[in-house]
Amino acid sequence: MVQKIKTPSQVVAFAREYRKGSTEYDEIKVNSIECFYPNQFNSPNYKSPRYTIGTGYVYLDIDCPSKEEAVNFRNQLTKQHPFITACWFSLSELGLGMLVKVENGGEFFFEQYWSKLNDIIEGVDPATKNYNRLNAISHDPSIYVNKECATLDSQYKFNQNSIYYSTPIPDIEFENINTPVIYVGGKDVLEINLFPFKKRKVQEGYRNKTIGRIGSMLIALNPKAEPKQLESALLSINNNYCYPPQSSSEVLKSFNSNYKKYNKGQLNINKFLTSKTIFWHPLCQLNRKERTRIGRMKLSHAKLIQREKLVLDTMEILESQNLPINAKTIMEYTLMKKSVFYKTLKQSKEVTSKWHYFRLKQYTPSGDNMSRTEIMPNTVTFFSNLNDNQTLIKTSTQEKIYDAIEALQDNINKISQQRIADHASLSLRTVIRHCSEAFKWLIKEYNDGLKTIQPKRSIKPIEATTDAEKITHSIVKSIAALHNRTVTKETIAEQSGLNIKAINTNWSKSLTELVTKINSKNIKSEIIIREEEDEYSLIGIDHRNKLNPLTDESKFDRFISDLQNSRLYNHRQKFGFTRTPTQIKT
Repeated sequence: MVQKIKTPSQVVAFAREYRKGSTEYDEIKVNSIECFYPNQFNSPNYKSPRYTIGTGYVYLDIDCPSKEEAVNFRNQLTKQHPFITACWFSLSELGLGMLVKVENGGEFFFEQYWSKLNDIIEGVDPATKNYNRLNAISHDPSIYVNKECATLDSQYKFNQNSIYYSTPIPDIEFENINTPVIYVGGKDVLEINLFPFKKRKVQEGYRNKTIGRIGSMLIALNPKAEPKQLESALLSINNNYCYPPQSSSEVLKSFNSNYKKYNKGQLNINKFLTSKTIFWHPLCQLNRKERTRIGRMKLSHAKLIQREKLVLDTMEILESQNLPINAKTIMEYTLMKKSVFYKTLKQSKEVTSKWHYFRLKQYTPSGDNMSRTEIMPNTVTFFSNLNDNQTLIKTSTQEKIYDAIEALQDNINKISQQRIADHASLSLRTVIRHCSEAFKWLIKEYNDGLKTIQPKRSIKPIEATTDAEKITHSIVKSIAALHNRTVTKETIAEQSGLNIKAINTNWSKSLTELVTKINSKNIKSEIIIREEEDEYSLIGIDHRNKLNPLTDESKFDRFISDLQNSRLYNHRQKFGFTRTPTQIKT
């Protein structure tokens, strides 16, 4: 800004050719001169500034009768007051503009600073009392600049404890003015929020209740303030946010009534308390978007630390009581949702390492880098090959797979990826993608150990001892011989030589399932049936589709001809056949 004032401007020179107060001068000043906000950072809207961050300076405008008197007055002021940072000629050269350095920028302390400067310096323009005032950028090559000036606060004392509109937080709790204080569980505070009333004023019928509530909160928040200060603040709120405003007598009557109740200890303010988690310093220099972003980030981190401590303490308690440490028990003791627990497990490295430590502690050593569960020491169990420098489980999906593998150890059935997917409520594709080599090795170890426990089943048919068993055995043999035809009771009777009545008498549900299975598979090879205690199963079935043209030579030439006429052959000839169908067949 100082450099702009030092730089010559044709518009400023053109405006100075006319006298102050003329029509041409006013038109140039309003429409052509560049302006800036000296008390706050630039804003595109004069009436409703976007930013309220103070510059750390207070601007003053002083009118003088002539340029010579302006020069003398500037020399006098700069020598007398060490807190003046810059002083220059105004646009008309019949006045001065100056910036005074202060410690607390912003609208919160501006009124105190301006009132003090108005008492010290004579001839201050009353219009500069407006915090949002615009100022035209003038031209003055001999502008006074003091880079090592003192602050106004160092010369005079100011009342820093102004009226509070929310419960104050001690400065000791703040790391710096731009870092919030976080209360994860929330803190009950009193807060007067006037923002909703800026666009929608308080209408008739709601004014008395609103003014009474705000007055009670002002009294509770400022117990050491003088009643006149609180009265003036409440009257200002009434004039700015009520439409139409209440009369002063009504406002003061409501305030005095609440003030008497407060002195007697009868004013109930508990109904006005609200829970708040994020607190900012009154002198914070961040805008609203930055506060929202940083506040959410800090709150999320604080909640994670609280959940982390809760999970770790729960693990220690479960370990001391010899209870199983798994997701279900931890969620029961901590009352956490499943998604919240796994989110904590994923975000916290300390929780993840403790989780694996306690899980592995539930196993006993069995060989190099192996362990076996204590619950089933004499049976085949799930082996884990976990070293100190190797983590088997890295994601929540792998944790679900891990739990599913442990649950599927029934010492009867083998563990497959499809069974894992069904148990963990995951898709087969997800299980395949997250099933690492370590998991595959573990599953293989369990399945190989299962073979040594399960006895081999004999496939030798049971010999028939009664007439009914002989008839049933004959039916089964006939079904096995009917591999080229559809199996029905009529074809069985034709093949075995039995009548339909004898077949119906000895027919069972197992035979119905066997016939249905054979007819649905379109079997074109010999059928081998295993008979075992009224249970029948198929062995050595050829699952080839009978409609496959490659199994029928009479359909092969037509298949090749159709393939040559297909879109694949026409559009992508590099994949087409270059030999004749006879050569291909040979």
